[in-house]
Amino acid sequence: MKMNSNQRIAEMIVRLDEGELLNVNNLQDRYEISERTLRRYVKEIQYVLLETNAGQLNKKDGALRLDRRSKKINFDAALATGQVVIGSRAFNTIELEQVLEFIGSCLPTSQQSDLKYQLNDSKYGYIPLSDPKPALDMIKQVTKCITNKRQMIFEYRSSRGDISIHHAVPLSLFFEVHYFYVAMESEEHNTIWHYRLDRIIEIKNTVARKKSNRQPDYSIRNHKKLTYLQDMGPTERIVFEYRNYVQTALDAFPSSEIIKTNSDGSHIIRSYVKVGGAILWLLSQGSEVKVLSPLSLVNQMQDKLKEAQQRYEE
Repeated sequence: MKMNSNQRIAEMIVRLDEGELLNVNNLQDRYEISERTLRRYVKEIQYVLLETNAGQLNKKDGALRLDRRSKKINFDAALATGQVVIGSRAFNTIELEQVLEFIGSCLPTSQQSDLKYQLNDSKYGYIPLSDPKPALDMIKQVTKCITNKRQMIFEYRSSRGDISIHHAVPLSLFFEVHYFYVAMESEEHNTIWHYRLDRIIEIKNTVARKKSNRQPDYSIRNHKKLTYLQDMGPTERIVFEYRNYVQTALDAFPSSEIIKTNSDGSHIIRSYVKVGGAILWLLSQGSEVKVLSPLSLVNQMQDKLKEAQQRYEE
């Protein structure tokens, strides 16, 4: 059935939205329209794009293309995203190239070489993690299970190197300091558990999810407030004195607040954290930090520091 003008325009918008380049001569042949009619269609499409803030219609080398945002915003966003990806160290070198190539493909052709130039120094100085695992295919498999609400049966390697089978329903994928994590309803742990994506060896099977045991107050947002460190130990409110650049501590503990600034420039900070992970960060700050409460954490810090001193005296 022959299409009317509105149907032709709608089809052109859909094709542009999918990233297709529309050759002007081919459009005239396909729709059996004159050059004048096509110009009218283009004006109507430009009006729709302007009204919906969907992007800008550009013509180059006899083809129409949809650029979704202004070139400046596109380039700045692509450059920032590329630098974040490189700084994450989350991908092996092959996948890094694939991700950067994808980011560049979102830009107009004229800007892609400039993006590569701006990222060159960072990319060639890229240092992947010591044992990088392919991430993109596993991300695809996990997110498919999240979308379809499927339980995964998978092989998982623990931090101790033990390999075991786990049964869990993935809820969300997130990234923290070098690694992707998957929050899952775990049968083995009988709670919400955060699995490191690179430790999932193989997804053996997927099945329809069982009745959810998800904690009603659980959210990734709340988790991130507790720690951007290791997800270890019980949650507890701590207070410590910090003598270094205070923003470092506030960034490490997103739920923290300064409750006092001392005359010597140090700060008293209160935060609600996962204690096991917090200890690792607190110890890394050496003499710049002093835990004030709770007493149990003070004792743990003292024991750890005494143990470290004894190692140097051996």
